[in-house]
Order: sequence, then C-alpha cells, then structure tokens
Amino acid sequence: MMAISKKKILLAFSAMLVLFGTAGLLFSIEDENSESKNYDGAWFLQVNSRTPEELDPEDDGTISASFKLPGTTMVYFERKRETFRPLPDDFRKDKLSMEVKAVSADGKPVNGSIFIKDKTGLWFQSRRIFSLNSGEWRKVEVDLKASTHELNPEGHTADWNCLNAAMMLTMGFNVFGQEPRNIKFSMRNLGLSGERMQPELYIANLEYQKKGQMYKMIEGSFDLSREYFNPFDAEEIKVDVQIIGPDSGEYAVPAYFTQDYVRQLHFNREMRTPAGKAHWAFRFTPTGPGTYKFRIAATDSSEPPGNEISTQYFKVEVESSKNPGFVRVCKDDPRFFELNTGEFFYPIGFNIHSVKDLRSEKELKIGYRPDRGTYSYEEYFSAMARNGVNSVEVWMAAWSFALEWTSSRTDYYGLGRYNLFNAWRLDFVLDDALKKGIYVHLVLDNHGKLSSHCDPEWDNSPYNKKIPFAVADGAMLDLPKDFFSDKEAERYYRNRNRYIAGRWGAYTNIFGVELWSEIDLITNHRDVYDNGKSIEWHKMATEHFAGLDNNRHILTTHICGDYNNSYNHRRFYDLPLLSYVVGDAYRDNTPFVDHMLKHIEKLKELKKPLLITEYGGSPHAGTFNRLEADLHAGIWSSFFCEQAGTPFLWWHDFIHDKNKYPHFRGFSLFMKGIDPRNKGFIYSQRTVSSTEGPINSSYSCLAAGNQNEYYAWVFKKTPLENYPDDPSSVEELQNHMITLKGLSATGGYKVDFYDTMSGEIIRSDKFTAVNGDLNINLPPFKIDIAMKVSPERQENGNKAPVPAAVEAK
Repeated sequence: MMAISKKKILLAFSAMLVLFGTAGLLFSIEDENSESKNYDGAWFLQVNSRTPEELDPEDDGTISASFKLPGTTMVYFERKRETFRPLPDDFRKDKLSMEVKAVSADGKPVNGSIFIKDKTGLWFQSRRIFSLNSGEWRKVEVDLKASTHELNPEGHTADWNCLNAAMMLTMGFNVFGQEPRNIKFSMRNLGLSGERMQPELYIANLEYQKKGQMYKMIEGSFDLSREYFNPFDAEEIKVDVQIIGPDSGEYAVPAYFTQDYVRQLHFNREMRTPAGKAHWAFRFTPTGPGTYKFRIAATDSSEPPGNEISTQYFKVEVESSKNPGFVRVCKDDPRFFELNTGEFFYPIGFNIHSVKDLRSEKELKIGYRPDRGTYSYEEYFSAMARNGVNSVEVWMAAWSFALEWTSSRTDYYGLGRYNLFNAWRLDFVLDDALKKGIYVHLVLDNHGKLSSHCDPEWDNSPYNKKIPFAVADGAMLDLPKDFFSDKEAERYYRNRNRYIAGRWGAYTNIFGVELWSEIDLITNHRDVYDNGKSIEWHKMATEHFAGLDNNRHILTTHICGDYNNSYNHRRFYDLPLLSYVVGDAYRDNTPFVDHMLKHIEKLKELKKPLLITEYGGSPHAGTFNRLEADLHAGIWSSFFCEQAGTPFLWWHDFIHDKNKYPHFRGFSLFMKGIDPRNKGFIYSQRTVSSTEGPINSSYSCLAAGNQNEYYAWVFKKTPLENYPDDPSSVEELQNHMITLKGLSATGGYKVDFYDTMSGEIIRSDKFTAVNGDLNINLPPFKIDIAMKVSPERQENGNKAPVPAAVEAK
C-alpha cells in the first residue's frame, strides 16, 4: 500500500476529534509546526505473521480491513520511532480503549483481544478475550496499571510495568479463530482515557540479607506502592538507603529500579528475555564488623507538593572476614595501589573493552567474530583465572554495556531511560569476575560518543539534536564540545551516574572508574581543555560520583597517544579526585622496553599511579610477532619501570585465540610476595657482560630493589622487538653474568632464577660477595630470565644487605 502522508494522519485524527472529543484521544493534535510529534505513525494490518500492510483511515477516521480466518490477524497503530518520546500526560491515563466491530459472513460472534507492544517489541495482551457480535460496535478497554494484572506477557515471562506503559509503541486489536471465516473488521477512537490515581506511598515486600561479611556486598529488594513515569529520574522519584555503621557513621547509597532477565545463546549470539516483576533494589558493602542499621527513604516529586517517606531501621549483622575490600591509592607510596586490608595490589591484565572488536577483525585480519556477550566474558575470565590474570578493562560502550544511547537501537530509549538488559549483563560480568578473582577497570564513556572525526559515533549520539532520532532521544546539543557546558546535558549525566553508583558502587572488584576513554579525541576537546571547561566539568563529575559512591572507588580519565600527550594534559591530574594517570602506549619503531622507560621518565613528576590501558604495536596493530613481543615486553618491564600495573594490551582476540596467556602466568607467579611500597627501591637499567669481560649489547637488564630485596629481568633485545614464531630456535645465551656492586658487607646470597613463561624456578644458586661485589653467573637462557636475590640468613638471624644497583663487570 502507498504510505500515507502526515496530512492524511492529521485529517483522520481530526475527524476522530470531531466525533469523540479529546478525552479519549491517544495523540494530541497539533499543527504541523508543533514540537509535539507523538501523533506521528501509521495503521497496519497483519495476517498470520505475514508482512504488515499499511492501511489508510477513512474520512471519519475509521480503520477497516477484510481478511480470512483461521489464524490470527492484527489491526494496529504504530508510532513513528524517530519522533516517539513518552509524555507524562499520556502516562497519567490508566486505560487504553477503542471501538471495534467485526462483520462475519456466517453471522457468528468473533473473538479477539487488545494487544500492546513496547518500543523493544515486548508483547502484552489483555487477559480478557472480547466476544464481538457480528455487525455491532463495541467499546473495549484494558487497564494499564501494573497492579490490576490485566495484561499478560506473550513470548516472555515479564510482568507489565510502568516502563512498558510509558513506552507503548504499538497498540491494536488481535482477532483470532480456528474456523474458516470471512471477516470485515473496523476500529475507531483508539485512545487513552481515565486517570491513574496514585495510592498512598509506601514500601512493600522488602527482602534483604540479615547477615553478612566485612567487604562482601549486601543486597536487598523491595517494591514501591506507586508506579512512575520514569523511575530512573531522581527528580521524579528518589530512593536512597540510609545506613548507620557500627561506629555510628552515617552514609547513603542510591537504590535503583531493575528487571531480571534470562539469557540464551542463539547460535553464536547472546539473546535476552525479561523475566518476572520489575522492582527496586539496593546494594552496599560493609567495611567493618558489627551491627549495621539501614532504612529506605523515598522522595516523590512527581506531583506537587511532593511526598517523603522512610521505613523503620532494619539490622544486618556483619562478621569479620579476610575479604580484601576496595582498591585505593597507597597512602604511604602513591605510585601504587593497595586494598583496604593494606595488601599490595598489582593489576595484571588486558583490555576487553567489548568482546566484539571491529578494529581487531580488520587490522588483525582474523575475520568475523560473533557477539556472544556474557558467554564470551565467561570464557575469557576462566582462562584469565587459570593464568594469574587478575584485571581487565571493560567499557560501557553503546555496543556493549551502555545505559543510554539513541532510540534507534534495540533496548535503548534516548536520554534518561536506561537499558536494563545491559545493566543485568554488567551485573553478570562483575559477578563472574568476582567469583574468579578478577578486578574490573570500568570505563563509563568512550570518546567516540562525542566524536565526529575519530571512531565517530556523534551521528548516533542521543545528545545530538541534528540526527533523525533527536526528538525520540531528547537531544539538546549542537556540537560535541557543548556537552561540557550544557546544564541539561549535565542533569542527564548526573542522573545516569547516580544509577551507576547505586547499582555497581558496592562491587569491591571494580578497581577503578574511568570517566572517559581517550577524552582528548572528542571533537574540539582541545578548546574546552584550554578554556578550562573540561577541567571544571571533571571537577564536577568526580565530586558528584565520589559523593554518591562514598569515595569507595578511585577515579580517573584517560588520554590517548603516548606519555607526551598525557603530560600535555597534566592539568587533569591536578584534580585531587582524579587519583591515577591512565594513557596509551602505542609505538612506532621504538622498542617497547625503551618506550616504557621514557614513559616513567616523563610522567613520574605527576606523583600518582601510572597505568597504561591500551597498547600493542601501533593503533592499527601490527604483525602477530610484533604484538607478542610487545605483550611480553610490556608485562615484564612494567614492574621495573615503576608502573602501577602491567599495561593492558588492546588486542584481546589475539591473546585468547592464540593462547598467549602463559606470558601472564609466568609474571604473575614471579610477582607473588613482592611488595615495593615505601621501601626506597632504586630502579635502574643495567648491562650484561660475558664471563670474559666484554659487554654484550644485544642484551639488557632492568632491575629494582633495596638493601634487603632485589629483583632483575635480563632479556635479549631482538626477540622483544619481533617475537619469534619458534622461541626454541633462538640462540641460547651462555657464560654471561651481571655484577651487583655496593654491598655494605661480605656475605652469602641466594639467587632464584625464573622461567618467564612458566613462572617456575629453574635454578637456585648461592653466591658470595667479595669486597662489596656480587658476581652472578647467569644460567643458559634464550629470550629472557628473571631473578630474585635475597641475603642468606646469618647465624644470628639477621640478613646481609643487598645493593640497589647492577653494574657491568
């Protein structure tokens, strides 16, 4: 059928307006210059799941169609997705009604039901089946309040809720029957009516854990007696859990609205089905033993003058535990991280920003990779846990775990309404990581969201008011850089971060929260950096998030390029709540170890932990040999270059598909028991000599230690610039040594030599210092070898001192 024009829609609804007035009309009638677009849409006929056929309204607004039974036939109105944004006035009406008539050739009654599909395609159908007498008009209606249970789910098990009521995209009548019959069906006056009378506000069905452990998340759920147009909007309904700790300290965490899901792997793609009743939930993590008291407080601002309620206090008994707690910057040595228990934390990991990486498929030429979502993360995390990998970076990108994006995408609703499937999936990923001992570096936004020139996503951004879905998205920005000064954009951002802090702030295994990845690649970001707007915005954002999060998680923002670019944006790190420095380390032809040495030399004056979260060849990858060389060199050089953790390789497909996990395993085992904090370690680069005396420039050594403990890594340079396909083919180094100088006394020393891939001790030797010099003969090795040096116990129980430098003989 020919598509109908906006004018024809307006004429049809104008006719309905004349016939029935405005009280029962679903869409407001506006002139064509009006900003209201809720009336945009079209009528359709769909017979037995065939392709829908568009229908033209008659002059009086009636919709008519003829079809044959048996089977199921739907006549419905579908709003235009580009312009559909829910309105509070529509939500305040509590009934969907229409007048329908069916004329059957045999004169018998015809059965049917009202159906509704929301924007995601979830189908709900009236519990009541309506019997239509042939040739008679009948008004039918269904109550839209969740409490009446008049709508049944079809094809899923989720209960009808306020989100479905606000996001009704498709509404109509479903005619069905098993006998062969000819039907002429008509519909008119499809509309919303009545008034959603809100009951007294109260909190019901509270369930929570009565007992817990220190640094282990406590969870609870509850219902509110009222339904809300947008339960994510704290300016409409704000719910907090107010907590009093054993020390009488008081704090609050935001509660959040949520929906459970069931996941399925459909061939190679993760699919979802919502399940059960949407509800409110909360999480908090006790930081000490004792009795915790909490109550739920709700502020309803949906209608003046507002309403505030709170429950009585409930108790949770918390026992002591050995749980390590949250990650923080070391108090005594701010170059490093530690846990609440005081234990040293050294991130060893790589970047799984999302399991689907188009750049990896293109640059590494590995071919199409299906998006298996949480199933892939499970596989990754299991392999990581087996190989000593304790950290990972995960992005809340539009194609992975974002809460907001343009309404053109499935499960997204523009600004202010959140993707609860992504939220549920992120729960799953964080829970699985927690079970496997993996810490997550969580990135809230990537630069592409506000970029029109680099990895551009601005043409799909819900903030961009120049795109086709701008009305549906609630967009307000002309340019990406306006994000840092627009108050409405800030309101949406703060509201979203309130949800993030409430839902995930209790996870101890989120080791850090990154506000932006490669923020300097946002289009024209340099303008707002130079004029200070981006700095002011980061001050606002960090203070706001830290307040919601109760300073549980360390915060940062990320700069692209190398150490020079990070240094050029050092004003960010003058902000006290941007507590560690993250950047990239892609390289040209500079050997990666040299790149790491320059990185620390340039950035150590910032006096904050340094963490590289993207590297591996150039930004366009490189050969597999080069990536493996960078992987190994990055892991092993990190500790000796004063990094707060290993750099995170970008190319996770390469690591997983090619099973490069042994590179991590060896280093992880080597690092057990090492703690450099506040020990005055001296970090140095030294040479390697043959036992005959001459320096071998093909090898180098990085070293770190003090007078009581000492560590070194000796490596051949060439394989760590281009890793060999067969490492066993590398010529073995024999008859070489390093010399430690500056010992304060003569004594015996034990040296454990480690295989850098297996992490096993391959040999232990004892050497004796003579006149303050300790000559260490290296065992044969091919690419590299690591060592731990410790003084032997003396008879009086004291340790002999160990020097902090290695020098060539």
